[in-house]
Amino acid sequence: MKLLDTKKVWFLDKDFKLANVDDYPIENKKYKKAFIEINNEIYKIKKRNINILYNELLGEKISEYFKLKTVKSILTTFSNINVRLDKLNLFLLTKSFIDTNKQYFNINKLDILDYFNCFEMVDSLKGYYNKELHMFLFIDELDLDSIKIDLKKMIIRDYITNQGDRNRNNFLFEYNDNHVKMMPLYDYEHSFMYRKYTNKFEFDPLDKDIRNHIHNDLFIQELLIKALELNINNIFDNILEEYHILLNNIERENYNKIIDNQKKEILEYKLVK
Repeated sequence: MKLLDTKKVWFLDKDFKLANVDDYPIENKKYKKAFIEINNEIYKIKKRNINILYNELLGEKISEYFKLKTVKSILTTFSNINVRLDKLNLFLLTKSFIDTNKQYFNINKLDILDYFNCFEMVDSLKGYYNKELHMFLFIDELDLDSIKIDLKKMIIRDYITNQGDRNRNNFLFEYNDNHVKMMPLYDYEHSFMYRKYTNKFEFDPLDKDIRNHIHNDLFIQELLIKALELNINNIFDNILEEYHILLNNIERENYNKIIDNQKKEILEYKLVK
């Protein structure tokens, strides 16, 4: 299966547009391997060690558990040589949701640049700034409700998985036909014990105001209960069935420790009333 036999390579520019590298200035060609085209479909390609790639697959499954829109990846190799899994030349291909006919923007355009309390951020969504029109366009109430739900799901699923890399460019919104919606979530590699960064949208469970907010939001309470009910071993089995990747007992135990620690924190800080 030679997936790299393609004549077109792409990258994502600053306006979240897919640009063909041959049509772009030479100094930007360092991005050329970010996306590839296979059978007229665009895929983001990642080459990492097996643990990071596993984080991506696990992240997608846990987003599905929270009924949160997520990208869907393919794990593949460009070699037919049968070697040990940790020596295999593995790549993760993620189908792009970017449509060149639609507009995409990050949360900066939602007029919520800096919020210490991430739940206040969610409840403060009103509109986004259209730089071409130099005015605020207000989001339809149904769209707004949907965005709030998705963001609250994102915050809790990131909390239970120790997600570290949730910056403003790691979740996008689509504007089309005067409607705004949150796009599928992506980029789960820096989570669990492989966390590298600090989550910009993480909440402090010891903050009194945040805890009051959590206690008074029935939907967040439901999400926290769902987090406590998460059985990561079932998800391991699901990944094994779909991708044929088997973690050893030590690796499984390490993932379980992270989930268990997050669950203990929910109970210890009495986040669920």
